[in-house]
Amino acid sequence: MENKHTGNLLWGSGYSAIGQNAVDFCSSGDWEADLQLLPAELAVSKAHVQMLASQNIISNEEKESLLTAISKLEKEGAKLLKPAEDIHTSVYNYLSENSKAGNFRCGLSRNDQVAASEAIFLNQKASEFKTSLLKLAKALAEKAKETSNSIMPGYTHHQQALPTTLGHLLLAFAYSFKRDAQKFDQWLELHSSCPLGAGTGFSTTFPINSAQTADLLGFSKAYENSLDAIASRWELEADFAYCLASTMTHLSILAQTLMLFSTSEFDYIQLSEKHTTGSSAMPQKKNPDVLEAIKAKTTLAHSSLLSILSLSKSNLAGYNKDSQFGKQELLKAISHFLPSLAIMPEVIAELKPNTEKMLSSLQPSTTSLAVAEQLTLEYKIPFNQSRKTIEKALAKGSGELKLEVLNSELKQFGVSVQASELSQCKDANWVVEQTTASGPNPSQILKNSEKLLAGLSK
Repeated sequence: MENKHTGNLLWGSGYSAIGQNAVDFCSSGDWEADLQLLPAELAVSKAHVQMLASQNIISNEEKESLLTAISKLEKEGAKLLKPAEDIHTSVYNYLSENSKAGNFRCGLSRNDQVAASEAIFLNQKASEFKTSLLKLAKALAEKAKETSNSIMPGYTHHQQALPTTLGHLLLAFAYSFKRDAQKFDQWLELHSSCPLGAGTGFSTTFPINSAQTADLLGFSKAYENSLDAIASRWELEADFAYCLASTMTHLSILAQTLMLFSTSEFDYIQLSEKHTTGSSAMPQKKNPDVLEAIKAKTTLAHSSLLSILSLSKSNLAGYNKDSQFGKQELLKAISHFLPSLAIMPEVIAELKPNTEKMLSSLQPSTTSLAVAEQLTLEYKIPFNQSRKTIEKALAKGSGELKLEVLNSELKQFGVSVQASELSQCKDANWVVEQTTASGPNPSQILKNSEKLLAGLSK
């Protein structure tokens, strides 16, 4: 069987025969996935060479030869490499053919190489994703300002609950994505130790300087336990996958909300044609495929997180081949994540609210809680009693709060409300204007949006 992906192996000199099918089976897809990590792999290689030279493990001649070859790889990329068992093998094969690489692997194992390369790659992605999340939060906050007066029903249990505004809803998502950005900051802080130097997981007798390579690669420190550096690789991946899954869940909830509100049955918002697709058969259709795709990709992100956790749960402490597949799952999740995150600010910026339809869709009973609250505030009726009174009045009025029915129920408290009082409490605009600092009060939405935008710009 022709081997397309293994090349010269980093092992096997003592084998009487290498099971090529087994090698190909175990490395399937790994080299291709690792190409994404090539810049990080080369950064690790360069730091390792510099450390070896400073520790007098290699000569200056070896150092310069290796750094020259690595620099050429950095400039020209993967086209110089031949497919191999993994990227580490491929890079080493290139260095062996183009430099004095005989001592390159002193104190080095693929175990700490991949852990370090993956950590660097994910550090870069975390910063990139944080920037994209803040962009989305800004888009939502800006649209919240535009729609701060757009009265609409708020929902619980998929039923109309209380009056709110579209601005209040969109600003809620802005805060969600701000927190998601903070989760990537927390990930960066939690995983700030460099695994390079841990070797196989059990250190080395070469006099390496792990603190130096950690510093060269931008980590705050080296791992204090070599086994922890290797055995905890799944944590790095799972924690990052959780950040992805959490953000994708927020994206999916937002997508589902917008999709439902854009249907003809609701007609609260109109999506831009740029973010819909047509039907091959039905000429009238404008399908919200972008939002549906985000929901689907969220499921895939959840699957990757669960796969990483499941791959790791039965490992013996140390490196196991299972770990390789966790990396592949994480890279798949990342491939779904960034496009979803990139397109949502466009969707938000270009959606158009149907303010008349949102307001006219409000059921009169959505203001009934405000009536109960005002009975307590103005007439000192205990709230548990005022709420029960409104509930009875609604039942007797067939879901409508009628003045005569309400006053009949209020006789037991010696209270009678005026038509103007009830009319005011039933006015959705008045209700939202009375809400507190975190509520849909339009002036507060403007204030909170500006405050959030100022914070996001820092």
